Amino acid sequence: SIDITTGTLKLGNQLIINLRHLFESDLNFSRSLLNSAFSTISRKFSATSSREFSIARRCHVRSEKTGLCNYIPTTEIIMMLSADEKLINMTTEQKQFIRDCRDRYIADLKENVMPFWMKYGLDKVNGGVYTCLDRDGTLMDTTKSVWFQGRFGFICAYAYNNVEKNPQWLAASKSCIDFSNAHCYDDDGHMFFTVTADGRPVQKRRYVFSECFAIIAMAEYALASGDMSYAQKALELFHRTRKMLSTPGFLPAKTTQTGYSHSITMMFFNVVLVLKKVVDDPAMDQQLEESLRILETRLMSEEY
Repeated sequence: SIDITTGTLKLGNQLIINLRHLFESDLNFSRSLLNSAFSTISRKFSATSSREFSIARRCHVRSEKTGLCNYIPTTEIIMMLSADEKLINMTTEQKQFIRDCRDRYIADLKENVMPFWMKYGLDKVNGGVYTCLDRDGTLMDTTKSVWFQGRFGFICAYAYNNVEKNPQWLAASKSCIDFSNAHCYDDDGHMFFTVTADGRPVQKRRYVFSECFAIIAMAEYALASGDMSYAQKALELFHRTRKMLSTPGFLPAKTTQTGYSHSITMMFFNVVLVLKKVVDDPAMDQQLEESLRILETRLMSEEY
């Protein structure tokens, strides 16, 4: 993270983010923006308030000696830069380019992506969302991914909170969440991996990603709708998910070798940060500390 007030970098000594794909039409322009960005970040400069944002979870980052990372930043970074241009000393041309990127992404979301899924993806009979669609919207398989009930539930609520107060998006979020709550839990509290169109179990796997996505969906929906019963459900599921992971034998081992997975460590960072927007609990701070400890002591190498 970077503290905007102090300019403190907490990701290492020499880091470069590659914007090459974003600015592939003008690589020199990309390098110019990178140099300007890191020149500004490396200095202390005043701001009206202290702000922190994470670069590590939005793009791949490597040591300078290994070269530029081949990854594009997310829309969130583009929107942040365009909203707070004082963070980077950009030319007028560069600022306009960032604004154009922001506008293009928002327009594509509102005019293309969301309308497509509202029209073809939503199951208006059983609730929830289908995910096996052809490019023309043709339904190729009615099997429903439980992961994606949570993911799409979160996306719709997040878009409602941050892009446009579209009631159709909010209703879609609720549909996915309510479908999951009604059909996607086994008797042991562990969620299924896939279900039929009407919610009968198809497959169950050893992971808890379905739970993680369900948590952030309910939390974001609670923020969007004001119905804090969903925040409480999200917190309860958070506690159950931690118990699943800490109970020996509850989740079958993937390998006989001991080790630490980056996936669940990464997921819990995101889960807690979303959940904290609507409810607080000491266990969330404990989880952040635990995830950070694992990241720093088990998943990072000084070499890189």
